[in-house]
Amino acid sequence: MKRALAAMLLLASTTAAFSVAADDDEDDRHERHERHERHERRERRERRARAELPPDAAPATAPAGPRVEVPVGPTEAFYRQECSGCHLVYPPALLPARSWAALVDGLGEHFGENAKLDAPSQAALSEYLASRSAEATAGKRSRKLLASLDGAAPLRLTEVPWWKRKHHELKPAVFAREGVGGAHRCESCHGVDAERWTFDEHRVKVPKR
Repeated sequence: MKRALAAMLLLASTTAAFSVAADDDEDDRHERHERHERHERRERRERRARAELPPDAAPATAPAGPRVEVPVGPTEAFYRQECSGCHLVYPPALLPARSWAALVDGLGEHFGENAKLDAPSQAALSEYLASRSAEATAGKRSRKLLASLDGAAPLRLTEVPWWKRKHHELKPAVFAREGVGGAHRCESCHGVDAERWTFDEHRVKVPKR
C-alpha cells in the first residue's frame, strides 16, 4: 500500500513538473512572439518614416529652383534640391561611398553637363552622400549590393551587378520603349516609389510602349 501511494505521489509530482515545464515553454514562446511583433511594428514605422518626403523637399523631377542656403549639416532636402533639376534623385544607399566621391569630384563634367557647385555646397553634398552610402546603410540590400561590386566604383546605378540581377528579366527593348526612356529612369516603372526610395517590386508597372 505504501509503495502504491509513493508511486502515485511520484507520478503526480512528475506530471506537475512536466506541466510547469510546458507552461514555461509556452511563456517563452509567447514572449518571443511578443518581441518579434514589437520588432516588426518598429520596422514598419521606420520604413514609413523613411518613405515620407520632408515637407520642404523638392519633387524628384522638378525644375531647379533658387539655391537653398548651404545647411550646417548634410540633409536630404539639400541633396534633392541640388540634384533634381535634370534627373531622378537616386537613393545614396544604392552606390558605395567611393562612387559618390568620384561623382561629386567630377561634377564639372557630369555625363556631358557642367553641374559644378560652389565649394561649400559641394562639401555639404559630399558629406551627405558619404553618410548615406551603401557602406553606411545597414540592411540586406546594401550588403548584397556591395558584395556584387567586389571593390569596383561604378558611376552609374545601372552598372551595378546587383541592379542588373534585379532587372535581368527586362530586355534592352523594354528600356528602349518611349514610355520607359532608358534603364536610368526608375520613375517610369516604379512611379512615386522611385521618388520615395521604396521600390516595392509588387507595385511596378512597366509601360507597354
